[in-house]
Amino acid sequence: MRIATFLILSVLTACTGGSGELLQAESCVTAGCSAELCVLESDSDIASTCAMNCEDLCLEHASCVKAEGQCGWEIDDDVAYDDCIASCVM
Repeated sequence: MRIATFLILSVLTACTGGSGELLQAESCVTAGCSAELCVLESDSDIASTCAMNCEDLCLEHASCVKAEGQCGWEIDDDVAYDDCIASCVM
């Protein structure tokens, strides 16, 4: 299982106040203007900048899951995700 970490830290800080600990009974859901955030269900109304990034589109190859007690992105298809990220030219 590979977890994409590029969004996890900022989302965890926003959702947990920096503690990094989530309630075990709470599910993780996608949030934000383009579903680019993976957050606790209770934080699903969190605001995002609504700036569409190429990398956000690549999250279609990932699932928002709770892993090790924290919300994060689990890559569903490594090859498709890596190809998508590689196609994002800045």
